[in-house]
Amino acid sequence: MQVISNTLKPIIETWDDPGDYPNGLAQGPLPSRKSLAGCEGAIVVELELSDIDQLINEQIETETNPTLTNIRWHVPEIAIVAGKIRLALEVDTCDTDDNLDARDEDC
Repeated sequence: MQVISNTLKPIIETWDDPGDYPNGLAQGPLPSRKSLAGCEGAIVVELELSDIDQLINEQIETETNPTLTNIRWHVPEIAIVAGKIRLALEVDTCDTDDNLDARDEDC
C-alpha cells in the first residue's frame, strides 16, 4: 500500500467552564479541557490486490499530531489508475490516546 497524499488534520477544541454556579459551592471555574472534535482532510492510498487484506484487518498508520486511533474511514472516491486501486479516505470518526490538555495550542 502506497500513500499518495495525506492532508489529515486533527481538530482539537477547548472547553472553558463558564464558572457561573448558583449554589456557590464552586470557587470559580473548573480547569479548561481539550478534546478531539474530529479530523478534516483525507488520505489517498494506492492498493494492489494483496494490500486489500491489510486495509480490511489493520489500521492505516497516519502521521498526525496528536496521534489518531480507532479511525473509521469513509470512502468518497475510488478509481483504478494504471491497474491499481486508488482510494480517497476521509475520517468518519476517530479517537486519540494523547494527553491533549498538555498541548499549548489548538489545531
